[in-house]
Amino acid sequence: MIRALGIAFAFVATIAALVLAPATLGFDHPGEEETTPQASPEAGHREISMSGTGAAYMVIRNAGAEADRLVAGTAAVSEVVEIHEIVDVEGVMEMRPLAEGVEIPAGGEATLEPGGYHIMLVGLMEDLTDGMTFDLTLEFERAGDVVVPVAVRPQAEPAVEDPDEPVTAGEITIENAWSRPAPALGVGHEPEATPTA
Repeated sequence: MIRALGIAFAFVATIAALVLAPATLGFDHPGEEETTPQASPEAGHREISMSGTGAAYMVIRNAGAEADRLVAGTAAVSEVVEIHEIVDVEGVMEMRPLAEGVEIPAGGEATLEPGGYHIMLVGLMEDLTDGMTFDLTLEFERAGDVVVPVAVRPQAEPAVEDPDEPVTAGEITIENAWSRPAPALGVGHEPEATPTA
């Protein structure tokens, strides 16, 4: 009798382990913020390495009488640049690519910041290390291409002794462009952290 109970217990424990394995292996973690986005369909189904991701933030001001729109971007440090937003869907934070970009209203501004709109750098070609600067080319419907130096640092505010210079192109002014440090994962690299957007 005791032996039969032992065998039955072992059988139930094995079934429970098989059922619960996907959750413990990280296949499904409801409520967690997406930190490794896939390239959007609008990216033309390009094959990318997903070797690491980063995000860039900034404030974009429009002094003009007409709205402008940030629609795309490129950077030598990553394979793909996309415009994303983070939204709360029934208590779950989700990251979504914005196919139509972000509008910069006439006489107004758009703030790209952690937890909201941001520029996603997908497939990093090199590590983004604290203190470095990289060029990000932003494409606007009206202002055209604007090259913005992005400072890599762990927080939004620049050091007082080394403030970031704004970039102006026509009616558009871009201030405080920054990105958190992030690893470019590849051969010989292990992830330290994936930046939350």
